[in-house]
Amino acid sequence: MKGGVLCVTLVLLLHQADVRATPGEAIKEGVERAQGEARRQAAGLEVEKTAAARKKTAELLHLPEKIHAREGQKEAQQTVEKFNSPAFQDQLHCQQANIQGSLLGKKDRESVRQAGKLTASESVYLFISSSMPATVVHRYLADLARANDSKMIPVMHGLPQGIRDRSGSARYFSQVTKGELSCQDKPGNSCQRLQVPIRINSPLFSQYGITQVPTLVYDNSQHSWAIQGDADLAYLLEKIGKEANSPALAHLSASIRGAH
Repeated sequence: MKGGVLCVTLVLLLHQADVRATPGEAIKEGVERAQGEARRQAAGLEVEKTAAARKKTAELLHLPEKIHAREGQKEAQQTVEKFNSPAFQDQLHCQQANIQGSLLGKKDRESVRQAGKLTASESVYLFISSSMPATVVHRYLADLARANDSKMIPVMHGLPQGIRDRSGSARYFSQVTKGELSCQDKPGNSCQRLQVPIRINSPLFSQYGITQVPTLVYDNSQHSWAIQGDADLAYLLEKIGKEANSPALAHLSASIRGAH
């Protein structure tokens, strides 16, 4: 009951303070009067309890702005301490490493992909002829399809059956471009074809001095290399790639071998 009297008395005394005084003076006077009344009414209380009451009263009279400022500073300090802590820094560095590793991995994959393709300044010509066995021509065309690079072009000097027998030339191309050489076209069920366009270009034979087939030519717009002989396309690409120091040719050779 005494505690309730103290609280009521304190509130009344504070309201009775001179309103013309400054906020600091009013608070000071109110505190002094409240403390005097508290001493008179609680003379029989233990010293420890009286000190605790004064301390509690002083805490309640702090301005709210100062309370919020103190709490904000405490939270800011806690945030800084957490950021600078070894555990948080280790986690941050780990996340940064993962992001960098992901970006580097993407760049590396892109570099590998680009390394396997011929650039706009590079070209590979495979000079062939209908005088070669159809099985050999088909094998080269199948390997070109596996390489899947539009800059690798099979070239013939002229039409297989001459300009006067276009239907015969069409039958020849239809045969050597089959996905499976043994496949037979039937009504309503045609064989799959290799998507490798054959270029008829006699000037290219003259440009590179081709007198024998098959011959593989690599041109990087500054220099050209040629290799002759009936060998696997992967082997021919590998040989020229080493001479020309071309990573693209080495990659294409490996991709053809891997596709078999």
